[in-house]
Amino acid sequence: MPSTGGGAESTCADTFQFRSCSRHPTMTAIRDFLLAQRQGVWVATTLVTMLAAACISREPGSSPVESVVLEVTVGPALVECVGVGPMQCLVVDGKFFYNSIEGFEYEEGYVYRIRMERYDAWPDLEEPPQDASAYGYRLVEVVSQTPAE
Repeated sequence: MPSTGGGAESTCADTFQFRSCSRHPTMTAIRDFLLAQRQGVWVATTLVTMLAAACISREPGSSPVESVVLEVTVGPALVECVGVGPMQCLVVDGKFFYNSIEGFEYEEGYVYRIRMERYDAWPDLEEPPQDASAYGYRLVEVVSQTPAE
């Protein structure tokens, strides 16, 4: 390629040093094109990834949350609390517990140490009710039951 500006243009074209050739209109156009292509690939990759993630659905009956066995302390008295409406809650590990525990027969005046299973309460629903807990609880074992002091 013949040089018209003292060899600067041919050096830029031969070595692809786009930043140092920003004054040459052809090199500027090539640099801008390559940068746009790189950004286009990034944008396309991001969009495809987002679309693929949005299309992933759960099969009915499959649970994204494995059941977990918890050992907790249940307090000796029910307390007034507000969930969807006014209600009475157990005190579990010092905090209000808004759910019920299947199979647990609570008797006021005793402190319980229990093992309970936490599981997905809505395994067959893609969208569980928004005013309900995502978890269900089932009694595994009453470890101890002692009179409250």
